[in-house]
Amino acid sequence: MKNYLLLLFAVSIFTGTHAQFNEGEMSVSVGLNSLVDDEKGRNPFTNQIHNSIPIAVALNYNLSTDFALEQSVSFNRFSNDIKDSGPLDKKYYYFSTDSNLKYNFGQHIFGASNRPRIELYAMTGFGFYYIENFNITGNLGAGLLFWTSDNQNIGLRVQTLGKFGKKDSNEFLRGSHYQHSLQLVFVL
Repeated sequence: MKNYLLLLFAVSIFTGTHAQFNEGEMSVSVGLNSLVDDEKGRNPFTNQIHNSIPIAVALNYNLSTDFALEQSVSFNRFSNDIKDSGPLDKKYYYFSTDSNLKYNFGQHIFGASNRPRIELYAMTGFGFYYIENFNITGNLGAGLLFWTSDNQNIGLRVQTLGKFGKKDSNEFLRGSHYQHSLQLVFVL
């Protein structure tokens, strides 16, 4: 209940801002992702899991000038040396899909009234992942999008998404983990 009230509070604060997204615009992004296990703490840059197929794809739809919805899918295969107890007895795969609401706040930092070259955003939502069992997660993250073309239809984005789920539901991830992404963005 506290999480829903916090989300409602955050949305109410951010609704009276200046334009940054182009309303109704859709974009697709493709790239790489990396998983970080949260077994030993809340540091999103330690306990790196080495992935051998780190694919990430997302579809983004701008609801308004400030908010966007994103649906993403990611896929990984765990490398053979992930466990301390020795090599894996079979191949294990990670599949994840996430639905997130994004809010662009870069205009407050850069002071731009139209779309700037660099966009900063925060995001929250939910998702699920599968390794040996399904697990539902609550998501919280942030990212940076740099438009590489002058007409702002091709960009590069870096994003970190914290996924907080039920503990001990899978052998490889202890419920909560981080996912870092590096993706090319194409406006449709």
